[in-house]
Parts: sequence; C-alpha cells; structure tokens
Amino acid sequence: MEILERKIREFVDKNARTAEEHNRLLEEIKVLRENVASLEAEKERLRTRVDNMIRVIEQHLGEESI
Repeated sequence: MEILERKIREFVDKNARTAEEHNRLLEEIKVLRENVASLEAEKERLRTRVDNMIRVIEQHLGEESI
C-alpha cells in the first residue's frame, strides 16, 4: 500500500498544473484512502457475521443429527 501511495503522490506531483489542483488531488486521495479503510472495516464486520452465521448453522445441523 505504501508503494501505491508513493506512486500516486509522484503522479500528482508531476501532473498537477497548479498548486490548487495539486492540493485538490491530494485531498481526493485522502478521501479515497478513508473510503478504503471504511470498506476494509466493513469487510471485516461482514466476515465476522458470516462466520457466526456458519457456526450457528453448523450447531443447528449437529443438533438435528442427534
């Protein structure tokens, strides 16, 4: 991830035509980074929920087989 961020920053530094555009692009990168972090956290929450649901189903199926 650090390599990607460095490459993005290098791209912005090379391609921004004005300081204002440079700052705007950096702000957009910051927002995108926050969105990625939020999505990763949501993915973990969903993974936990799915794991819990699987556990409940397995327990239920185990009880039925008795």
